Amino acid sequence: IVLASFDVPRGGDLLLIPVEVAGKKTNFILDTGAVVSALDQSFVKEIRPLKRSSKPYPKDFPAVYEMPEASLEGADVPIVGDVLLLDLSMMRIAGGHDVQGILGMDFLQRYVIRIDCDQGKVWFLSSFPEKPGGLKLSRDEQQRPVLPVQLANSKAIPLIVDTGMIVPGIGELNAATFSNLVN
Repeated sequence: IVLASFDVPRGGDLLLIPVEVAGKKTNFILDTGAVVSALDQSFVKEIRPLKRSSKPYPKDFPAVYEMPEASLEGADVPIVGDVLLLDLSMMRIAGGHDVQGILGMDFLQRYVIRIDCDQGKVWFLSSFPEKPGGLKLSRDEQQRPVLPVQLANSKAIPLIVDTGMIVPGIGELNAATFSNLVN
């Protein structure tokens, strides 16, 4: 069952999803590489301290808050749970989009997400279609989607499918794998 569908750019741009947060319409990045969803620091007045976390966080993890009232725009799909409060201004400058938040795997893992880059569409589904197509993904320990990829003559390695990868150093090959490929 389709819960929501959105038009997104073709050709590899960010997957921007319209979201309503505390009555304000804004854009969030659909980021399968993000473990936790985030809000721009401009929402500081709308957030509340976290009463109960959905999971334990490491000591050096940024402060986690409770997501204010939020949902996918035009759909009955609430966004609830933990949220980081981050300065997303550099993302806006670098990407050229008015990004006010990130939909991370803490939210996305509750749904089947279908992305068709050729059609420029993203669907949020309640369950898998009868005849699923596309790639079969697994998840890593942080619930991010992983695809096993055979590189040259090496064994298959798990690569994170990161739809919001805009920070260098994340999702890149490690030194040992790179050296093996060079040899």
